[in-house]
Amino acid sequence: MRKPLAALIIGAALLASSAAGALSYTLSAPVAFNDLTFGISGTLNPVTDLSGTAICLAGTCTSGATQDWLLVSVTLNVGSNAVDRITMSVAGVSAIVGVGHFSDPDETPTSGSVPIASQAWVDYGNPNVSALNLQAGETTDRLFATFSPVGSLPGPGIFPVFPPGTASFVLSSASGANFSVQGTLVLVPEPGTLLLLGGGLLGVALAGRRRL
Repeated sequence: MRKPLAALIIGAALLASSAAGALSYTLSAPVAFNDLTFGISGTLNPVTDLSGTAICLAGTCTSGATQDWLLVSVTLNVGSNAVDRITMSVAGVSAIVGVGHFSDPDETPTSGSVPIASQAWVDYGNPNVSALNLQAGETTDRLFATFSPVGSLPGPGIFPVFPPGTASFVLSSASGANFSVQGTLVLVPEPGTLLLLGGGLLGVALAGRRRL
């Protein structure tokens, strides 16, 4: 009985700490963009898979317990011009403390920084190494910006419930031209925590049946 009960307690604790602690946000839906002036087209992709190892590029961006996260990836269409920088910011927030990416077998940024409090950017081929730019047909790693303190990132699901937040993404071409794209934020589901809690409950049920 002790093992399943311990699993239940751990699962419940994780669920409670998750609800009261840091939250992860992504886009409510893919956002297509097509800038005819600069010839850059593609899609901002929601990110719901939080597995893998996060790599910190700048700032304190690996502590999920004390920070809110914004996660996206970017895909350029075939025929699009290259991009050498992606800037992330959120309306009404000036507490970005880090920027980074997950270890994906995709297009990895060459550097990242938080130039001012309200913006985080990731560079591809900085300074303007064309061979390292995000090219047509490529998708970035899962990118993230981190916000501190907890609750500074406006969005649904935290108390008090804020209106949905709006994130802005600025894509810069290798020539320095740029344009912005907006998207609405939603919470990333946390299946891992729910599975752990469910496993604890199942264990308690099975242990109870054995005793009958």
